[in-house]
Parts: sequence; structure tokens; C-alpha cells
Amino acid sequence: MTNLRVPRGYAKFRTPYNESQEGKRPTFQQVKAAYFLPVARVDEHKHDPIVLLPGTFVGRLALDASGIDDTHRAHQPVVPACPTSYTVTYSAVDLDSDGHWGGGTPDIDGVYGTDVVGTAEAGATSVPATKPVGVIYRPHYAPWIADRFTNYDRNQRTMSWLAWGQNIEIPAMTTEEKLINVGDLVMLDDTTTPSYNPQGAFATMTPGRIQSVSRAAGGDTLAAALLVMNHVVGRCVGKHKIVSQTATSAGQTIAAARIATNLNVSTLNADLDYPELNKVQTVPGLGLAGSGSTGIPPYFDYATADASGDFWALEIEVRV
Repeated sequence: MTNLRVPRGYAKFRTPYNESQEGKRPTFQQVKAAYFLPVARVDEHKHDPIVLLPGTFVGRLALDASGIDDTHRAHQPVVPACPTSYTVTYSAVDLDSDGHWGGGTPDIDGVYGTDVVGTAEAGATSVPATKPVGVIYRPHYAPWIADRFTNYDRNQRTMSWLAWGQNIEIPAMTTEEKLINVGDLVMLDDTTTPSYNPQGAFATMTPGRIQSVSRAAGGDTLAAALLVMNHVVGRCVGKHKIVSQTATSAGQTIAAARIATNLNVSTLNADLDYPELNKVQTVPGLGLAGSGSTGIPPYFDYATADASGDFWALEIEVRV
């Protein structure tokens, strides 16, 4: 096979999210993502840090969030929504070691403008349980970039999310998302002791992710009913298998399986023309749908394999 050089700086950034119709998108002035959120991905086109990926259900941090610095709480910033309190986990990309960013990620355990992340670890301060207000539909960049550079500001003036009336396609990333079926009412995932760890294993990162209401904790109690009512975000109206692995490796992403040549091309979903799309020659690494993506729409690259080695996609009608 001919080796192809992958150009750098020209790739289209792909997100784990797609839309199929128009919905309601409230926009708020001077509302930003929380300063302390870990870097989820780096947009290599301009080397900008992204802290919230599309497809993440979000809420607004309470003004009285215990233990979190006042500046971090100002304007009730946006954070991944979750029925229970959770930690944030910092990785090497959050450390004060990148000149492009003028310092590391602001530390949730410190004072904004003074303390940045010094060690790749979970923060000691928890983000309180946060009710959903919508789902992010475009990447949100670290708000502290604009504070450090007077000549740089990227989508920091307004914050918007999708709140109602939209069907979205997302990859089934977590354990609970793979168990969702068509017709299920869905809510925020409350099944684990969560941490927002966007550089870690998608299969175990539950803040901002969803589950079937039928699997909610608490049983038939008033508390359980209130939990569900406050955290329902929509209904599953579609589910399909994307592809299977050649050798089962639970939790592996489609992107990682492609690099490891662990995608069984013969199992590509023919009903959605993935095998035909795989015949369209594209350069690997550019993020274009075609042979470079094995015929799979790149927004499904974040899907993780289940115990049988299958990857799944969900269509969710958003009703926050």
C-alpha cells in the first residue's frame, strides 16, 4: 500500500456529535465555560485548548458551590451536568508547559489568576451536582485564553446550547450509553462515582453523558422520582451498529481501532452506505469522511466498543 504523508495544520476538527434538524438554542451574554475545566482536546489548526466537546450535556455552576474560588463561580459558568458531585481530572496537557497558552489550566483547588495545574491528577475540590440546561453543539474553548492575551478572543462573549426540539446523533461512548434502546427516556448518568476526565477513557467518564431512565438509581421512591424529573434530557429515537472489531477489545474507540487495524470492514453498516463511503479515496488524517475514516462518519470516532466488540450510535431527541 502506498504511504501517504498526513499534512499538519489542515485537518478538520471532528466532534462526537451531529444534528439532523433545527432546534431551540438560547444564547446568554457573558456566560463562559468554567475556568477550571480540564483540556478535552487541542484544536491543532490554531493550537487552541477545547474544554467542552459537542454532545456534552451541561448545566450552570451554582453561585454558592462549596469550596470553589469566587472567581471560578462568577457568572455561574457552564460545566458538564451530573446528578451527583464529581471531580475533575487534569492530565499532562493541563500543565504549565505550553508557551502557546501562556501557562497551564487554572486549578479548581486554587485562586483564578494565581494557581494553575502543577500535577496531572484529580482535583481535591468537587463540582456539585448540576442540573442540565442543554447540550453543547459546538466546541467551547478555554475562556482563560482571552484573559492571558489581549489580542486573542475566541467565542468568549456568548454561550449557547441546544435545549429543545432537535434530533442529534452521538456515539455510544460510556457503558450506560451502549445499553440505551430505541424508545427509552434518557437522563444524565448517575451510576458511578464520576470524574470529568476528557483525556482518559471515554467508557468510564460519565459527567455530561446519559443513560436510560429505567436504570436510574434509587428504586421506587419519591427521591428517585425527583432525581429523574430533574435530569431527564430527551428520548432515544434511533440506534444502529456502526461496525465491529476484528479482535474484541472492550472500551477501544473507533479512532484507536482504525489505527490498530482492528475494524472489521465487512461489518460496516450497509443500510447507511458506510461500505460505499469507504470506497471514496481520502487522505488519512484530514478528518474527511471516506476511505481515510473507513467509511464511518468521523463524528462517530469517539464510540467505544462493547463487550462483544461492537460500536453503536444513538439518535437522541433533545428535550431538556
